[in-house]
This record gives sequence, structure tokens and C-alpha cells, in this order.
Amino acid sequence: MSDPETIYYVATDRKPNLDFEFDGVDLSAFSAITMKLRQQAGLLVLQPAVIDDAANGLFHIEWDDGDLPLGTHEGEVIFEHSSGVEETWPADQPLRIVVRQRV
Repeated sequence: MSDPETIYYVATDRKPNLDFEFDGVDLSAFSAITMKLRQQAGLLVLQPAVIDDAANGLFHIEWDDGDLPLGTHEGEVIFEHSSGVEETWPADQPLRIVVRQRV
């Protein structure tokens, strides 16, 4: 198993969007894309993706206030087909999202 991809944020930054690019993937094949985040305290947050360019596999996740408290959290992206079948990325282990305090 490889090390999880780690994404870093500073808690007071104003726009902590998470941008994704899946080259060669046409996102119009999916009925929904959702980020699932498990906060360090165990709270589960589900956030829908905003598709920027479906044909080129571009989308982002916008966080609400309080979704990213200080600490280390786990996340994954769920791609749902219109048939209801889901695909999870990354498949091997969750992303690690680290939110630190400003120095």
C-alpha cells in the first residue's frame, strides 16, 4: 500500500477549495460526485463537487465554515453513476487532509 496523498491547509485561509483534474475522464458519465470527509473528531461531512469542465475531468470541492477544523482528517471522492453504482477514489486508502494553525 502506498502512502496516502496529503493535502495541506492553513486554518485561516479564506478559500480552501480542493481542485481535482482527472485527465481523460468525462465527468458527464456520473450523476453525482461527492467528497466524504471524516474529521479528526469523527464527524462525517459530505460535500458535493462543483464541476468546472466535465469533458476534461475538472471539478472542485468548496468547504463551508467549520468543515476543516485544525487537525488531520481523512477524505475520499465518491463518483456515482446514474445506475447507482459508486466508485471511490482513491481506492487504496483515504486522502489525508492536514489543517494547521497560522504561524
